[in-house]
Amino acid sequence: MQSVSNSRESSWDNFHTAFTAMKKQMKKWGIYSRFERDYKNFFLSFSLWHLTTLTGSAYFQLFNKLKNSWFKEELGKNL
Repeated sequence: MQSVSNSRESSWDNFHTAFTAMKKQMKKWGIYSRFERDYKNFFLSFSLWHLTTLTGSAYFQLFNKLKNSWFKEELGKNL
């Protein structure tokens, strides 16, 4: 049986797919602007938690994705 942490290491980018789907649905329902700050705070805090709990190549892959594209896409910032 595979542990959740091992699965997170091998699918380190799945959370971004979930966040993207959540944002799309919120926009479809017309509530994204109301909850935009909450969404961005959740994305940032989850991303940083996820990053600090990964090791090895998964850590570096996620770090580079966050730094080079996902933070800008999701938060409107280039860090």
